[in-house]
Amino acid sequence: MVILPHMGRCSSRVREFLKSFFRIFGKSSRTTEIRQLDQEFTLTSSSGAAVGELHEANVRPFTEVDPDDPLAKFVTQSNQFRKSDRRPKGSLFLPREKPGDGVASSVYQVREMSDRDISDFGHEKTRSARAYYGWCVLTPSLIKSVQLILDPDNNPERHANIRGWAEPHEGDRKDQNKQKAQQLAELASSVTPPTA
Repeated sequence: MVILPHMGRCSSRVREFLKSFFRIFGKSSRTTEIRQLDQEFTLTSSSGAAVGELHEANVRPFTEVDPDDPLAKFVTQSNQFRKSDRRPKGSLFLPREKPGDGVASSVYQVREMSDRDISDFGHEKTRSARAYYGWCVLTPSLIKSVQLILDPDNNPERHANIRGWAEPHEGDRKDQNKQKAQQLAELASSVTPPTA
């Protein structure tokens, strides 16, 4: 329930706007001050979203993914894609052994991000690399189609691991990793160059 003290002089349009706002953006337990002309109103709802901001409960956490959510794989080596058509190569997706965390290949969730946002985000995430050539996009459903698993851990923010690879000591299964990496490369988008 939304409590609007001192709303006697408030127009019905303002009341309707506030009702619509809480219906769309959810409710929250925070208190927000709204000023209309020289009168001050305090707006309190049972669950707390401040006017002008999305409540965290309405934003899907990055530990949850939908089958078609876009995932970016950042390219940091020139031999990870073909220059002629910017298609990614299988080597881009080959997993690495992560101490204490098994074998995985990293991707980042980029839903609701523009190309410019993804480019800037890629620059940030590849700072320690010598170069940054851009990114390609794939989805959880494409990863699943090659019998691999997406494990979104949000550590660092928006990060996810592609798992289900053969362990390095399983020499006879290493070729399977190369085949799966190549399949991911064929399913992924072309590499988008970073913006200047």
